[in-house]
Amino acid sequence: KLCLWDMESGQLANITKTKSTKTFSFLCWGVIVASQRKLNRHPTYKLFGGSDSRVDAFTLYFDVHTMQYKLESTPMQMPSSGLMRRYYCAAMIGDQFLVAGSSAGELCVFNVDTGVFRACVPVSCGGLLSIVANPPQPGKPQLVYCGCGDGKLKVVQGADLEWILDGETSLS
Repeated sequence: KLCLWDMESGQLANITKTKSTKTFSFLCWGVIVASQRKLNRHPTYKLFGGSDSRVDAFTLYFDVHTMQYKLESTPMQMPSSGLMRRYYCAAMIGDQFLVAGSSAGELCVFNVDTGVFRACVPVSCGGLLSIVANPPQPGKPQLVYCGCGDGKLKVVQGADLEWILDGETSLS
């Protein structure tokens, strides 16, 4: 089950039994979309969750008929050959891309607008355990900081299909 609370009121906003039978290994907030309707002032939220070999995109929207938030899930499209990995962590890059760290040490890139897997970038041989992306800045490269299972901290830069290793250091 996925439970979401309204932090302003402290009340439970939504509880949903997800389609995945595995527990989530990450949950990452995406964009907040302001309501375009005059009668509905509640925004719509995007969030993403990962488990064994599956990444789901969730839409949390306010249903005016029931007067409560509802959660819909859609699986992200994986390569046809399959990408059987456990996903440990994720971060949003701007409003368009989700990057997820896998048990095989890969940075997996998803386009959140289309819900499609885009790239798999090898980063570490010990698994990719944590990811932090800097906020996008015009004219500057997108950096993603990767905490690796082999004791290294690596910085990669790029977007979509093009990624390069920018630096690394070993941690004691």
